Amino acid sequence: EDDIIAIDENMNIDQKTLEKYKKSIEKQKKVIDKEKSNIVEDNFERESNDYAQPNTHYVTVTGGTMGKVVDLGIDDEANMGAAMAPAACDTIVTHFEESGRSPDYYDGIFTGDLGRHGKEMLEYLLSKEGITLPKYYMDCGASYFTPEQKTFQGGSGAGCVNTVFNSYILKKMQRGELKRVLLVPTGALLNKDTPLQKETIPGVSHAVTFESHPFLQ
Repeated sequence: EDDIIAIDENMNIDQKTLEKYKKSIEKQKKVIDKEKSNIVEDNFERESNDYAQPNTHYVTVTGGTMGKVVDLGIDDEANMGAAMAPAACDTIVTHFEESGRSPDYYDGIFTGDLGRHGKEMLEYLLSKEGITLPKYYMDCGASYFTPEQKTFQGGSGAGCVNTVFNSYILKKMQRGELKRVLLVPTGALLNKDTPLQKETIPGVSHAVTFESHPFLQ
């Protein structure tokens, strides 16, 4: 009842009701701000404790696979996952063919930034090639948000794979929690005028492999 704004036949808003509505909004905003503050403090404390743990391993780059430009005709700039997933699929297939490895050789497989929809599309495309990614496969862009936030596409931009690798993946490798990692960054070849000209958006993706080793005692 407090959330109802009275409007008369001339579309005039009752000022008393409007003031009550504004106060209700302010009250809700304070509650939300407090919750956000608590979340930030909890995350800061957890991350501080996390980074306080000593590194027990060093990380090396052990190889990589050069990808190629793949264009399946996607011209929707709001659906970048669909534009980049085919290129990621091609690179991953090539990597496993050339290296003779299978997905379970790695204990961490990461792409970025396909988002949730692009991640699902990649898994589907790989299944058509006879490749099933393990449950621990993660997309850096999709990991920015929880499913409850309903962002669907997740994060976007080259910053996703950089920040997730340096703040999360690398730290796990330095502690020996991840031994072998396949990192598959993704990108799209377009500029601000590409969508206006109704041109398609080619995708490209390369793969890099990392391994962690314990420090000599």
